[in-house]
Amino acid sequence: MLGEMLVTKGLGGMNITNDGTKTTILGTTGDYNRIGDAATTNHSLDSEDDLMVTGELEVDGAIFFDGVLSTYGHIYSYATIAYKTSVGIFDANNADNSYITFRCKDNATAFVEVGGTFSAADPYWMFGRDDTGVALNAITDGLVLRMGGGTGNEAQGQGFGMAFNIGNASSEVEKRGAINCYLQTATNAAEDSQLHFWTMLAGTLNQAFKVDEAGIGYFDAAGAGDAIPTLFDHLDDALVIREGLRNRELLTDIGVMERKDTGSGYFMKVQPMLNLLGGGIYQNRARIDDIVEVLASEFPQVANKLITRNLLTQGRN
Repeated sequence: MLGEMLVTKGLGGMNITNDGTKTTILGTTGDYNRIGDAATTNHSLDSEDDLMVTGELEVDGAIFFDGVLSTYGHIYSYATIAYKTSVGIFDANNADNSYITFRCKDNATAFVEVGGTFSAADPYWMFGRDDTGVALNAITDGLVLRMGGGTGNEAQGQGFGMAFNIGNASSEVEKRGAINCYLQTATNAAEDSQLHFWTMLAGTLNQAFKVDEAGIGYFDAAGAGDAIPTLFDHLDDALVIREGLRNRELLTDIGVMERKDTGSGYFMKVQPMLNLLGGGIYQNRARIDDIVEVLASEFPQVANKLITRNLLTQGRN
């Protein structure tokens, strides 16, 4: 029987053999095998172990590629493409300035590029579009970040977090900052949301800034968690503010402003500026109270008129 003995049949240089386990079709040594006659090899096939199909190929079962799969055209998938190992890798061509692009259909228009990876001295991701379908005088969403609970009902506090993981001197890559968007009110058609910004201070994440649902900005009062604000009691705050508006280097010297690393201009440190302004108000009120007390002591009639006009209270507030 064929399954129990070696069978050899020659067909003009083509040998077909069966050893009871497998059937081998083998052509002439040094010649590749071809099904169809529409073309010849473009990839230097030169072995009896090589096969070329010049037309379409349909496979109803699984295909196993134990080597490299090289394509010079499109790959169309009508089902899910999934990795069967714990690590899946997409590689661009191993050459300078290579890239992988992702395209989608701009409805009723054409395929457009929406993102990709790009080789460079520092390789990078790029998201967004550059095509004639982009609005020239309006916002086009180029990156949409989504977080939902499926069929569950989201509640206050649900949101999307974007973490920034950065290394340190011990090569430990961990979360060093974050931007979180929170759902403040979950009622349908009446939702409120907030944006919270987190930075790291002395190894601990600290909420540095937030914007609430009304667009009001909130800064960490001291710029250092619950630390006591740095005051400027050793300065004439009102005079410093007046002079600092004309001389920013003065405000830089006392830590209210900071020069930008590149280009011209200054950053204003919000918390120290608020402390300086608060100090100016406090100092001026204290001086006014001192003057009023002298008037009340030395000129009682003037003091009575000030009290009558609600310009002087009985005793310092």
